[in-house]
Formats: sequence, C-alpha cells, structure tokens
Amino acid sequence: MFYRRSCLALQVRTTLIYILRHGQAGGHPDPPLSESGRRSALLAAGLVAADCGRLDLILASPMRRTEEHARILAAVAGGVVETCNSMEPEGDSYDTIQTIANLNGIEKVALVGHLPQLRKVISALVSESGPVSMHIDTGGVACIEADASEGALRGILVWMVGETIMRNLDLENPW
Repeated sequence: MFYRRSCLALQVRTTLIYILRHGQAGGHPDPPLSESGRRSALLAAGLVAADCGRLDLILASPMRRTEEHARILAAVAGGVVETCNSMEPEGDSYDTIQTIANLNGIEKVALVGHLPQLRKVISALVSESGPVSMHIDTGGVACIEADASEGALRGILVWMVGETIMRNLDLENPW
C-alpha cells in the first residue's frame, strides 16, 4: 500500500513498527475508550491490516484505554497482545525500543500507547542527531520501517496519519 525501502543486505532484520496513539477516552484516571475512541481504533486497525496484512505482536501500555485499543487492533489485524510497562505515559522510550530490538522472529509489531511516550519513541527511532518534534493525533497511527544493521534500532518514518485522513482513505474495507 505504501512505499517501502528495500533491504539489500540479507543479514539485516527489518521490522515494521506501527505506532498507535489510543483513541479518545472519557473521565480519569484510567478510563475506557469512548464510543468515538472505539471507532477511531477500528479505523486505525483497518489501516494497519490493509498495510501489513497480519501483525505478529502488539505491545500495549497497561492502561485500560490502550489495552482496549490493542484488543480492537488484534481482532482486525491479528497479533498477540502483551502488556509493556515501559509504554506508560511517562515510560522509558529506551526500554521500549530495546524490547523491540530484542524480539526474535517478529517482523510486524504495533505499539499502543500515549503521549509523550510515543513521541519519544518515534523521535529516538528516526533521528540520529537528537530529539525531533513529532505529534501523533489521538487515534492516529504511524508506520516506521526499522532495522538494527548498525547495532542500534533505527528507522525511517514511512507514513503517519490521523483519524480524519483515515476516514477519507479509499480502502477496500478489509475489516
């Protein structure tokens, strides 16, 4: 569906990393997704499924809204859902990246979480020269193609879309 760079060195393991910010939720401190949040989770899941077919793994923050979003994603795009404590809003982005780098046999992984954590993960993956300012909308999704060819997990941002754009994409409705 989208552009992918080619991997010329066979020893390089390429991983597609889908980064999803949970859909809208109501109330505090640990609310479930709202009806609107569930709809945006379904849109994002459909986009991920259209792009990659089937996920291998979904890592989600232990918060209720992200776990619910991850279950919706798994129902549409497959994948096993696991809780990842470093995906909490103030979690350590380095720990999250190391978790992905240490996965064996996983080619397509999704992260379902919050800001500012997701912003830090995206920045660390795509920038070698320091933090970059990236914003991912509530319910939004980004795709990063990453590899560990130089000892560190690095990637390129392939695409990033918000809920409004997802509603207007002309997909063949795989979900």
